Amino acid sequence: RAFFSQIIDPDKQEMLKWPYHWLDFASMYYASTMEKSLKEKSPFPWEVGLSKDKIAADRELPVEASPHRAINGVDHLILLYTHIVGFPLAVTTN
Repeated sequence: RAFFSQIIDPDKQEMLKWPYHWLDFASMYYASTMEKSLKEKSPFPWEVGLSKDKIAADRELPVEASPHRAINGVDHLILLYTHIVGFPLAVTTN
């Protein structure tokens, strides 16, 4: 949230109902979309929206499964993360 708080006032974020618990992912999407928007003249991230379902729709990925459950949200976030960031999450064991 600290990243976006430097750009958009926290009160404005609350008004927009931005989900603070996953804004790190949203910042990755924001950065990658800005680059794409400038190169391809496609919509800017604030035009698309920062909900996971809007991000999914923008990238032609499925929305989160219903009904909402914690594991559905996690699975959906992992799907979006691997697509947006471009590499899978690494799982390490010791």
